[in-house]
Amino acid sequence: MKLYKFPLAAGLLFSALANAGDLPSPIKNVDVYHTDSNYLSIQNLSIDTVKVDIYGEIFTVLPASGVSFECNSYYSLELLFKNNVHDFFEVPCQSRVVINERYQNKY
Repeated sequence: MKLYKFPLAAGLLFSALANAGDLPSPIKNVDVYHTDSNYLSIQNLSIDTVKVDIYGEIFTVLPASGVSFECNSYYSLELLFKNNVHDFFEVPCQSRVVINERYQNKY
């Protein structure tokens, strides 16, 4: 049985790596990945608390935590990272935004 688990796990890993970084992000140390979920998920791996504005709704993402936003009728979403120089960027609703450990708020 263990022989079958390894190829399955390897296949899933290679599939995930093939999709890794497939969506552009203009903010340094923020990666965007396409998913098949009906939610936008934001994961904060940095030591900073990050505030993200999605159409006027502010999400406070604490270090080592995450939030989800239900897509409903949205195809794509504009994300505005507060305390950052860049105004906003657009991502498909079915994506995962990862704020990696090197991310720092600008002000």
